[in-house]
Amino acid sequence: MQLNRMEEELIQINNIRNLESVKIWDVMLDASHKVLVVPALDVFYDGHRHLSLTAKDKNFNTFVKKVNQVYQDEKNQVHEDSMLDPFHLYPTMDIDAKTKRILESGTLEQKNEIYRFYEHKSGYEGSLFFQSEEVALLMPIVRYHIERFYQVTDQVITFDDTLMGYRDQYILNAKRNGTDIFVPILFNKLDEGTYTFEIGNTNPDGKPLTMQINFKYDRIEVKTSLTGQDLESKATYFITKDTIKSVYETFRKGLPIAYENKDLIKGTPPMNLVHLDEECVLHWFQLPWGAYYGVKTDAMDISDTEKIIEIQNMYLLSLTDQFSRMEYYARTYRRNSAPGIDAAEMILDEVKKTITGTIIDPQEHLYKVETLFSGDELTGNGYYDGKLKNHYFYHVVQSPEGILGITREKLINVGPKETILQGSDLLNKAKIMRLVKGE
Repeated sequence: MQLNRMEEELIQINNIRNLESVKIWDVMLDASHKVLVVPALDVFYDGHRHLSLTAKDKNFNTFVKKVNQVYQDEKNQVHEDSMLDPFHLYPTMDIDAKTKRILESGTLEQKNEIYRFYEHKSGYEGSLFFQSEEVALLMPIVRYHIERFYQVTDQVITFDDTLMGYRDQYILNAKRNGTDIFVPILFNKLDEGTYTFEIGNTNPDGKPLTMQINFKYDRIEVKTSLTGQDLESKATYFITKDTIKSVYETFRKGLPIAYENKDLIKGTPPMNLVHLDEECVLHWFQLPWGAYYGVKTDAMDISDTEKIIEIQNMYLLSLTDQFSRMEYYARTYRRNSAPGIDAAEMILDEVKKTITGTIIDPQEHLYKVETLFSGDELTGNGYYDGKLKNHYFYHVVQSPEGILGITREKLINVGPKETILQGSDLLNKAKIMRLVKGE
């Protein structure tokens, strides 16, 4: 048996603590006879250990986020000027004005609001939901982009709402040029927010479609390609200030054959789900498959060419008896290009949260709600990373009004310390009813 081991550089990043000096600076690299000016981060820590990476290094973003998390945890426990502590009673941290300005810019207010509701709750390390419930909530975006993909061909594909299958294999009902067909789907979840599908039988020659869906901090991307036909498309729904642009491109043998660029129209999502566990004010837009995308951006100048940009977005899909809410918050350093300086960007801070709700008992109107906090596969010193990241939190609720009646006040917390201990208990309707009734 072969054991997978974290690479040495990630282990070193994971062990960063007791910061002694932090410096964000620019380094010049020569790539193919072109000089590149890229950000670099240099730290000494924990007994004068040292690590320095540039934006060209594979683990740079993970390194930046880790150092920022440790800095936020330790900044109030150290002196930044050793002259103020001549007897060395406190640890010191050497940090220049520019680096401090970058790390301190922005506000933690919204980040704290994103996870405050879960502060005193206990979570699970694994999901108690079925994978089929997650897949069902991805089907609207999959069906839409399959139908859209074939609009540049002589095939017309349409779907009904049927989904059959379990684990990673599913079947959809569809019509191809008016003839009933079955569409098999092979599902793979790469990480929280990245999904791939292999989709068969949409084309008469039997060649499968492949689709990858990415939910990112500033966009949603859907890439679709037809095996053996050199036909591919890319749909991007990305944030520009407080609006959402939709760009759809189709390529044949690498050459563009169709292009569409437009702003999404504003919409109003179910606000009970928006405010289910936090208060937030977002600008909302409707996506073409019936979901909603909310966004808020704030920019703070730290120089003529540099900004700290905070982005919060929320993807919300509500079906008859299910809903999905994916939320991202990111604080990024962004530098515009200038004479002799290349544009650059690095993510300083990031929070990902996914809330999924689905019905347990239609007759009693019982629903289960799962919340997952996710991020880099590292454990930091902060509250968010130490207690919430990669943990699942559960609530149950009775709502005769359906999805639209699920509110924060009605949610009943369940967890390892309460009466529900395992996934099978979420199917025990009598136990759920006793919890709902407070028995």
